[in-house]
Formats: sequence, structure tokens, C-alpha cells
Amino acid sequence: MQKDFLDELRKLALYFKLETGPKFGGAIDIDTLTKVLKALNTSFQNYFDAELRNVYSQEGKITQKVNKEIKVLQDEARLLVVDLKFESFEAGLAPNTVTTLGAFTYLKEPLKLKKQLFKSYEREVFYSDLNNSQTVQSLERRFSKEERASIFRPLEETVFKPAGYSFRYGKSFDDLKKQFKQITPEVEDKLIPPSVKPHLPDATYKIYVRTEGDIDLFGARPRYKKLLATEKLEHDDYPLQVHVIKYDDVEVQLKQPITAEVRYDEEEQLYYISYPELNINVWGKEREEADEAFYFTFVSLIRSIYNEDDSKLTRKAIELKEKLNEMINQVKDL
Repeated sequence: MQKDFLDELRKLALYFKLETGPKFGGAIDIDTLTKVLKALNTSFQNYFDAELRNVYSQEGKITQKVNKEIKVLQDEARLLVVDLKFESFEAGLAPNTVTTLGAFTYLKEPLKLKKQLFKSYEREVFYSDLNNSQTVQSLERRFSKEERASIFRPLEETVFKPAGYSFRYGKSFDDLKKQFKQITPEVEDKLIPPSVKPHLPDATYKIYVRTEGDIDLFGARPRYKKLLATEKLEHDDYPLQVHVIKYDDVEVQLKQPITAEVRYDEEEQLYYISYPELNINVWGKEREEADEAFYFTFVSLIRSIYNEDDSKLTRKAIELKEKLNEMINQVKDL
């Protein structure tokens, strides 16, 4: 089974070879190898995300559910080393196009999508003439400046301009003959726009501020007076505060914002969200997943208790319904 799996991926793989000069017998150092592998995977992942959004934006607006499935499929499409030789360093890379672990409702034929997008990436990035004006114009039409930078910047110093080693590629170990031609400065400015700053990893901060208030016709309005301190959070375990809850086709408008406690369990590597007033306790592997579980549970209470006749409810359910009545301003169908 494992052999069949790898054999199938090897048919699709992009093969490459890294080699130094005779001083080190052609061997490549670990830091360079790691840098190149990471650059190739990052470039492909960014292409995968941008091109898949191009495909689905043609069918209409990309909804939150479609966006979530795109992220899941993108994660599944990470490049795998499916073939390997150690003489210098030769390897074949391909995403897993044989199996899928995700349950996809909106992305049709996910395995086919992964294969098509990898072939498209190979064709447009590795097997096209990047100095050709029509090729560059096509890339400019389909990808924003930020998207082009995210696709091509990782390759700039690793495979376009390798230093201290050579980078060759092809469709098999016997076909490692291609090298990237030097890209002209004009093309480089379009593929990697200099105005686009490198993307910094997302981070969450806790900010402490001192406020002062003004009174007007609408009441007290706090205004920032002084920034006291900032604290970077290791995990996104800040409280969940919501005034409007949307899930599926339901929108719940609350009279006042509510705050639910969020904690991250290091041992289980899960986010937990609790709101004791309504007996809500949910969890998720990612913060977004835990938030969504909270919204789902809240809307489920609307459907099963808030809109139900008291005669069909237990005493505890009626108590929950009374709390919901105190909290909710309006429930709308979207």
C-alpha cells in the first residue's frame, strides 16, 4: 500500500538536485537544504491558496465556509518528499493527491483540485518563460501584488539566484537538466514588487490603556489617554466578546455584548470556551474552530429552546429560555 502510494505521487512529482562544488564532493549542507525545501513549500502553498480562490471567485463570493475548506485543503497540499537520493541531494516533491482527511462540502473533487493546482504551479512557475511578457501579463492579471510576492519571493534567493550551490530540476532523476534563466530587473519588479513588504507572522497582543471619558447627549464616551503596556500572547486565549452572533442562516442581536472565558490547554492543545450563564462549554483545535463551536451552540439554543413553546420544555430549559430572553434583542433569518 505504501509503495503504491509513493509510486502514484512520484508520477506527479517535481524533481530537483542541489549540488555544491568539488570542495565538498557535491554534498549540500543542512541549512541550505532546509532553506530550499521551506522556500519551495511556501511558494507552492501561497500559489495554491491564491489560485484556488481565483477558481472559486468565478462562481461567486467566497463564503466563510468555503474559505475554511480552502484552508483545510491548502494544509493537506503541503509538499512531501516522495523520492530521494543522497549523492549530492536529489529529491522528488509532490502534494498528497491520493488521499484526503478533510470532509469537504463546498470544494468539489478535492483530490483532483490538489493535482490540478500542483501541475499548474509547475507549468507556470518552473516550466514557463518568466521573461516572456505574455507570461508576466497573465500572472499580473490573475494575482495581486501581494500574491505574486508571496509566490515568487521565497524562490528569489533559493532557486532563482542560488549562491554556493546549483539548483537543477526536471520530471525524474534522469532529467535534472533545467535551470532558471536569469530574470530581468523589469520582470523581477513585477513578480516581486518592491513596494510589497515581507509578510510578518500574525501575532496577538494584550494592550493596557488608560482612558478618560467625555459626556455628551449619548452618554459617557471613553477615549484613549495613554498606552500603558503591551503583552504578546503565546496563544489566542483572549476573551470572546460578541454583540452579534451569526451562524448559518441565523443572526442573533444581543442587547449588550457578552464575554465568554477562553483558555488554552497545553497538554491537550485545545482552546476551551465557557459561558456558564447558558451552560455553554465548547472546544476546538484552533481558536477559530472554538469560536465557531460557540456560535453553533448558541444558535442551537435559539432553535431548540428560545423558539420553543414552554409546554414542551423542561424546567431547566425554561430557565435557559428566560436568560436568553433577557439577553436577546432580535433574532433574524438571513
